[in-house]
Amino acid sequence: MANVNVKWVLPDTRESTKPLAIGDIDYVEIFISADNGVNFGSFGRYEPNILETTVTDLEPGMWFFGGIVTDIRGSSGKMLKASINIPDNTPPGTLLSLTLSL
Repeated sequence: MANVNVKWVLPDTRESTKPLAIGDIDYVEIFISADNGVNFGSFGRYEPNILETTVTDLEPGMWFFGGIVTDIRGSSGKMLKASINIPDNTPPGTLLSLTLSL
């Protein structure tokens, strides 16, 4: 099991490249996927003054995260995706066989 710290940086422009004031941002929504990014589920919504969260107790394997910014008019930007591979640091399994003889 591992904890993943997820941090983000808010945009300061819109897709049109025109300025975006922080006061125009309603929230950031963070998503998580355990199936190679095919399906995402919402992990949480965060006000613009919050720029990180921690996802706890993730199993070893590849995990995908996404983030979407939504403005105060309800318009959402495109999802930015990132991934992390959590290594399996558990000890090796038990011997499959142990034979004794005289």
